[in-house]
Amino acid sequence: MRVLDVVARYTSPSLGCTQAAVDLLCAAVNDAEVWRESWQVMRNLLQPAGAPGLAASNRLLATLHTPPPAAQEDLARWSEQLRGAVFLVSMAHWGSASVANQRHSRTQVLETLTAAATAAAGCGEETVGTEVLMSVSRLVRTVGRELRLEWAPACRALAAVLSRDAARLHHSPPPAPPVSLLTSPPTGRAAGAWQRGERESAAAGEASGSGAGGGAAAGSGAVLLATVRVDAKTGQAVRGVLDAMATLRRSGDWHGQDADYFLVVKSAMGLRMQGGQDTGMSEESSGQLVEEGLALEALAFDAASIHPAHAGWLGRLPPLMDAFFRRSAQAAVRLGALEVTSPRPNSRPNISLSIRVQFPHRAPSASRAECGGGCADRWCDS
Repeated sequence: MRVLDVVARYTSPSLGCTQAAVDLLCAAVNDAEVWRESWQVMRNLLQPAGAPGLAASNRLLATLHTPPPAAQEDLARWSEQLRGAVFLVSMAHWGSASVANQRHSRTQVLETLTAAATAAAGCGEETVGTEVLMSVSRLVRTVGRELRLEWAPACRALAAVLSRDAARLHHSPPPAPPVSLLTSPPTGRAAGAWQRGERESAAAGEASGSGAGGGAAAGSGAVLLATVRVDAKTGQAVRGVLDAMATLRRSGDWHGQDADYFLVVKSAMGLRMQGGQDTGMSEESSGQLVEEGLALEALAFDAASIHPAHAGWLGRLPPLMDAFFRRSAQAAVRLGALEVTSPRPNSRPNISLSIRVQFPHRAPSASRAECGGGCADRWCDS
């Protein structure tokens, strides 16, 4: 490392030497013993105004675009390189000792971080996504008031990282919440399918004892949530960036689009910090990363586009139920989602649509396999 430091300080390294040094530093910065020295050498490589500085900057961004290797044994090394490049490029652009006169804009860097987080998530490498989360969180907390066009790629980067954890929710069927959280159950011809689903859901809950997200048994009346637990470090980073963005909006220093802001909020729905409880609605706020008021604000923003006058409004109903009903532990948020997807005009087509949107979350066991597909009730989803 000392030799590299001398070369970076007092010589003009060639293109090949600069690229090799950048690759070495991206791997070395992951070592707790030499990470400070690695960053200092990288800073010295990036500072020159001529070709060596440009070559180092280009190589750093090119590392973030490196596709994952085909061989499984090379995946760990690729992940280390990627994680080191994320740390170095963020330190160079918005760290405490950032490099002046950067060749690439923050927007370019954030788009590259989004691509790196997406590629790493596809390979199951969570360390890269965590590093991207920490880097973007540092950007928002330090220079959030200066951001303009950078907000769109910054929010996309955060959503890509948070969706990495939320994607685990889709590996299991939606849980059945208690009837007390729902609107009145269907009557008439729909009542048979509803009651059948309620009995079988309760029986399944008593047999398994827990929901997909680690919830309590359905027979005990607890809410079964599709949630994912994150470690304390990640949870604090998510809460920190959400609080920073909310503070900027309250103070009038938010210069991004509301859609980008609420994209981050919805991506964090369903994430809970380790140590929180899922035992019932009385402890609904324990470990929840998105506060109830913020979740209701995001729900109201989405609900504004749920109208026949808006193109594609039907396709927004299932994602809304998934984000605000299936993943949220707050009763007000869950009931708000049901109210948005409930029929307003008392017409049969709207009631049928509402049942098709809400029924998978309210009675998931009433399926074609369980009723044999021979149900004469046209209100039944099967």
